[in-house]
Amino acid sequence: MQRLAGHLLSKKMCFEFSSAIVRCDDKKCCCDGLNEKVLIFALQINNRNMDDNICTNYASCRLVQAADFDLKADERNEYLRNYCRAGKDVWLTCTRYITKSQLNFCPDFVLPDTDATPDEIIARFDADETLL
Repeated sequence: MQRLAGHLLSKKMCFEFSSAIVRCDDKKCCCDGLNEKVLIFALQINNRNMDDNICTNYASCRLVQAADFDLKADERNEYLRNYCRAGKDVWLTCTRYITKSQLNFCPDFVLPDTDATPDEIIARFDADETLL
C-alpha cells in the first residue's frame, strides 16, 4: 500500500471521477486536471464505493478464502464477481450469506446460488455424518 497525503491507496487502480480518469500504480496516483485535494476526495469516494460492494462475510467465507474449497477457479471467480463483489443488494441474496447470518456458520456444500433454506441446509448437515 502507498499513501497520498495520509490516505492509503491500493497498489493499482483506475477509475473515472467526473470527466477525469484517475490512475494509480505502485508509485503514484495521477490525473490530468485534478489538484491534490480533489484527487484525495475522488480516492475516498472510490474506496468507499468499493467497500460497499464487498460482502461483509468476504474475509471469513471459506469459498473466498480457503485454498482447499472444492470449486474450480473459473466457478469461484464467477461467484466472487456475481455475488461477493456485486454490491449489498446482491450479496444479501447469497445463500452462503443468509445461512451464516442465521446459523452462524455455513457448510462447504452451500454455494451462493444453492436453492435451499437454512433449515434445509442444517437438516442436510445433521443427516450427513461425512460433513461433521
